[in-house]
Amino acid sequence: MMRETGRRLLGIGARARFAAYSMFEKKSSGDSNFAPGAEKYILKSPDGALEVTVSGGKLTYSAAVGGITVIKPSEIGLLVQGSKNIGADVTLGEPKIEPCEETYRDLDTETDITDRHMNYIIPVRAGKIIYSLEVRIWNDGFGFRLLFGKNTGLLISDELTRFNVPGDTVCRYQTDLKKMQGKTLTQKTSELSQSEVFSCMTAFEFPGKSIYIMITESDIENYPGMALRSLGAGRFKTELWDTDKFFIKGGKTPWRIVIVCHSLEELIHCRVIAHAAAPVNDKAYENADWIRPGKSAWSYFIDEEHSRRFEKIMEFNALAQEAGYEYNLADNGWRDWAKTERGAFKKVKELVDDAEKRSVGIWLWQSAMDRVWFAPYRRRFFKNCQRLGIKGIKLDHIESETQFMTEFYRRFALEAAEHKLMVIYHNPQKPTGLRRTFPNVMSMEAIRGFQCKADADNDTILPFTRMLGGNADYTPLCFSVPRCLNEVSICHMLASAVIYNSAFFTVSEDPSILKAHGLDSFVSPLPVIWNETHVLPGSKIGEIAIFARRSGNRWYAAVFNSSQGERKINLPFSFLKDGAKYEAEIYTDDLADQRGYNKVKITVTSADSADIAMRPSGGFAAVFREI
Repeated sequence: MMRETGRRLLGIGARARFAAYSMFEKKSSGDSNFAPGAEKYILKSPDGALEVTVSGGKLTYSAAVGGITVIKPSEIGLLVQGSKNIGADVTLGEPKIEPCEETYRDLDTETDITDRHMNYIIPVRAGKIIYSLEVRIWNDGFGFRLLFGKNTGLLISDELTRFNVPGDTVCRYQTDLKKMQGKTLTQKTSELSQSEVFSCMTAFEFPGKSIYIMITESDIENYPGMALRSLGAGRFKTELWDTDKFFIKGGKTPWRIVIVCHSLEELIHCRVIAHAAAPVNDKAYENADWIRPGKSAWSYFIDEEHSRRFEKIMEFNALAQEAGYEYNLADNGWRDWAKTERGAFKKVKELVDDAEKRSVGIWLWQSAMDRVWFAPYRRRFFKNCQRLGIKGIKLDHIESETQFMTEFYRRFALEAAEHKLMVIYHNPQKPTGLRRTFPNVMSMEAIRGFQCKADADNDTILPFTRMLGGNADYTPLCFSVPRCLNEVSICHMLASAVIYNSAFFTVSEDPSILKAHGLDSFVSPLPVIWNETHVLPGSKIGEIAIFARRSGNRWYAAVFNSSQGERKINLPFSFLKDGAKYEAEIYTDDLADQRGYNKVKITVTSADSADIAMRPSGGFAAVFREI
C-alpha cells in the first residue's frame, strides 16, 4: 500500500493544522473578527538562509538567500469581476506558523525522501474578501498560493502575480506554449524583448554568485496553467495563456514555485515541485503492484506505418522479449487493424495474448482529441483496456492548459488507476508534481526529445531545467532516423538513455538494430529506476553535462558535449565504492567517424580515471559492474 508518513516538529500536530484551516474558513466567510497584524513579515526557511518577505498595502513578496536578493518586491494578485485586484489594497493578519517534516516514498528512486519546510498561513483582507496567503519555504526554494473559503466564489479574468528578477541574470527559456518542445534559448534578462511569453519552466543563473533559480508551478487543481510574460528589465508576469475568464469557488490557486539552489548538484536533487504536490490519497492506489516501471519497444518513430500494420507490432512483441524489455507500445494506427473499433479491439486482444506468452505487457496509444474527453466514452475505453489486459495508455495531443484540461489530466489519471492502467502524457504541458498525487502517471513528454530532433546544445541544458520536474519521455536511442544520427553521435545517444529518466522508458530504436550495432549489452540491462545521481565537476549548463548514476550495485557514467567543438576531459571514477573492483564497459566517440564509436572493457576502482575525447555534439557512456 502506498501511503505517506510524517511527523510534526515542536509538538505542533494535527490539532494546530486544523485550527489554522478552520480559522481561515471562518474568516473567509466575512468574519468581522479579522485581526490586523503587521505591515510586513519576514519568513524563513528551516536553516534560516532563505528569507521571503511578505508586505501588505499592495500585496507583495520578495526573497533573498544568504543576504543576496533573488526576487525583488513583486506583486501577488488576481483580477476578479468588476476589475478588482484582490492584491491591490490589503491588510495582513497574524501568520500561523507550522514547522513540518515528513518522509515519503519517492517512486522514481525507490528511496525515502524527506520534505522539511516551514509553512506560514497569513490571513489577508481585501475589502469584503478575506482569504489567506500560504507560503511554504524549503532550504532550496519556496512557494506561495492563495486559499479561499468554501463560500468564496470568484470569476477571474487575469492573474497579476509577478516575478521580478534582480540584476542582469542569464535566462534560459523556451516559447512552445502548447507542447514544451521548443529549443531552449539563452539570453541575459536585459536582452529579453517585452511581451514575449515563455512556457515554464524558466531558469535563471546569477553570474559570479553560484545561485540558480527556476520559476514554475505545482499542484494545479481547478485552475489553468501558467506561462511567463516578459515585461522587460528582468520583470515577469504570470500569464494564463490558454484562457480568458474562469470561475473558482473555494479551494486554492496552484503553488507559484521559485527554486533557489547554489550548485548544479543541489539543483538536480531539488524536489520542491514534488514536495508541493498533494500526496497520493485515493483507494485506487492502495494495492498498486500493477504500477511497474520498465522499458518499452516502440516501432512508431522508426516508421509511422509500422503501427498501422498488425504484423509489425506482433513482431515487436518478440523483439521486446528478446531484448528483455517489459513492454511493447502500440501507437497511433492500431484502429486501422480493422474496419471498426470493436474489430480493432479484437486484434488488440490477439496482440495482448501473444505478449503475455512472452512476459511482455502492451501499452496502447489514445488521442485526447478522439472522444476520450467525453466521460461515457472514456469509461468504456478504460473498461475495454482492462478487460483485454492492457497495461498502460499513452495519451497524446493534449496541447492545452485551460482549466478544463488541467482537470482532465487529473481525471484521466485517476480513472485509469481505477482500471489498473498506467499513463504517460504526450504533447502535454509542464510537469507539476502529478506523479506524487497519481503514481500511475509514469512519465510526461513536455521536452524537446529525439522525436522532435536531436539537439546536443539543448541536451546540456535540459537536465538542469526540465528534469527538475521529474520523468520525461525523451524517446532516446534512434539510429534509423537520419535527423537524429546526423546531429549527434552514437555515444551522445547512449548518454541520453542514462541522463534522462522515465519510469516508462520508450526505446525508440528497433532492438535488432541495437543488437547489430553491438549496443544491446548496454541498453537491454539499462535500469529505469536510479537510486543515486550526481552531477560531476566540470559540468556547465549549455556546454557540458557530466553525470554518474547508480542502480543497485551498478554505476553508470554519461556525458553530453555541446556542438561547440571537440572536448577533452579527465573523468575520475571517485563515485565508485571505495575498495571495490568493477568491470567497466566504456563507449567513446570515434573522432574520425560520427557514426562510429569505440568500446572497451577494463577493470577499474574508485582511484582510477579516464581521459575522454568527444566530438562536437558527441558524448560518453559507461557501465560499471561490481566484480
